[in-house]
Amino acid sequence: MSRRRICKWPRGLSDMLPGLITAALLLLFVGGCIWLWLPGHKSVLDAAAQMPLEDDKEETT
Repeated sequence: MSRRRICKWPRGLSDMLPGLITAALLLLFVGGCIWLWLPGHKSVLDAAAQMPLEDDKEETT
């Protein structure tokens, strides 16, 4: 009994698609990690780390 193909793409591409998506997501993750560890982002990351500790300042005019 053969299964009917739902996807109309060539068989090789439809078999490789999950692997290609996984590889793309892995590259995005590694690229994001490298971007975060670049020295130029230290001041921005330090400011973001201190945000929960700062007092809420509501301006009333």
